[in-house]
Amino acid sequence: MKMDNIGKVAREDPLIVQHGNYWMQKNVGNKLKRGAYISQIMRLCARLLINLREYPISEEPTLWSYLKASHLDNIVKATLKVADAISDDNLQKPSNARKLGFYIKRVINCQIGIAIMTNNETSRKEAEDLLKTMEIFWGTRIAKLSNVLLEEKKYNKNQPLPKPDDIAILNKSIEDTINNLNLNVETFENFTSVVEAISAKLVVYNRRRVGEVEAIRLTDYEKIRKGEAPEHLVGQLTDFEKKLLKEQEVMTVRGKTGRGVPIILPKITKQGLKFLTDRKIRKDGVIRAYNCLAKACSKAPLSSPELITSTTLRKYMATITQVLDLKPNEMTWVLDHLGHSMDVHKIYYRKTQIAKLLLIQDTNQVGRFKDKSLTDVQMEDVVFNRDTETMVNFQASEVIDSDIFDETKMDSDSEEDTRKSQRKRPCITTKAKWSEEEEAEIRELFKKFINKKIRPTPAQCLKAIAISKEKGGVIWRRKKDVLKKKLFRIIDKLNKQ
Repeated sequence: MKMDNIGKVAREDPLIVQHGNYWMQKNVGNKLKRGAYISQIMRLCARLLINLREYPISEEPTLWSYLKASHLDNIVKATLKVADAISDDNLQKPSNARKLGFYIKRVINCQIGIAIMTNNETSRKEAEDLLKTMEIFWGTRIAKLSNVLLEEKKYNKNQPLPKPDDIAILNKSIEDTINNLNLNVETFENFTSVVEAISAKLVVYNRRRVGEVEAIRLTDYEKIRKGEAPEHLVGQLTDFEKKLLKEQEVMTVRGKTGRGVPIILPKITKQGLKFLTDRKIRKDGVIRAYNCLAKACSKAPLSSPELITSTTLRKYMATITQVLDLKPNEMTWVLDHLGHSMDVHKIYYRKTQIAKLLLIQDTNQVGRFKDKSLTDVQMEDVVFNRDTETMVNFQASEVIDSDIFDETKMDSDSEEDTRKSQRKRPCITTKAKWSEEEEAEIRELFKKFINKKIRPTPAQCLKAIAISKEKGGVIWRRKKDVLKKKLFRIIDKLNKQ
């Protein structure tokens, strides 16, 4: 804790120290960073006490003496001062007011516990009376105002995502820096340079929180795992996936709320990490990963370096997952890597689906997308194609040879619809048997998929339908989902043989 007047008050007040000890025990799983975290709590309580001392009392001016129902008005005034109140309805630091509400109640509970253990009935009753009084008045005098101001700041805050070109430039700049590192010089300056480059790379590559990267311990590195998988599973991987499995290593570190989160170590960081983990070279102290990323951004020729932080990179990745056709199990992989829950992911990052719905309404295309889920609606269909007659023409050769048909970009699992809560009422449909002409056209247009036993994506089915219509074929009369299921059955049957 910083040795200033606030730190001195925090250290000298017994109740604030007891409160700090409580939080130390509560955060026993985060020994590396709990000191800094609890220091902030104790200093905030000390600032409250300093402002309370502006209202003299007959007793010794400790926090214990002020925690009485008769001093509630003074506690409220001191809290507003800590929150830098500009007026009765405006606070410059509303988060301080919100936090103090929690901390004061926790301190009162500590006071009640101490009073019970020391048989101090008077102090126990005074603390309980203050706790009841706060439950009645605190919500309207402090909590409501601070919550409203924080919500306003939240939705007024404009934090655009990083530009894709900037991310690519930054990644190239960091890799150039790593390649130019001199790992033979054992000075503190060189050690710092290696830490900065490796930390920035791990944050950008893994989209990890900076606090998780800077808290990597030697024991985490020593438990590093290389890519291993059973032989029968490795045989089903593409060459690209086998290369990633062989070259990249993984270690698990402590994430938010104590859950273990993975950090994937790209090949380029291998020598740098080996240098940093050498006990002869290691230096004491922690170099902040936030500063490492900021320094890397300042060195690279970026158009908007201020937009790149670990938080915006994580939001960017979560937004990209909405563009890709991820299945439920693949979404779970993303959530586990980011350390998110599904609720957080839905609340903060699934805005693209709502954007589709709004665009469909604005362009009066509701009828066109009848009976389709939002995940099946492509943005280009809404923006560029007002009707099926204006679809871009595709040549059959382009469908077979274009990059989107590259097997490294194909989906190899079924597209399962898990939105059980959104099931539509069953309707009576007439199934039309597939004709020989239709099956022949399917085998021609999807020859590459069938030969390689790979399922096509919904977008690829739509493009094949467009080709069929242009060439005077027959499968364009079928709905995309019907065509997709037909292909899935063909390919699944081949895989079982």
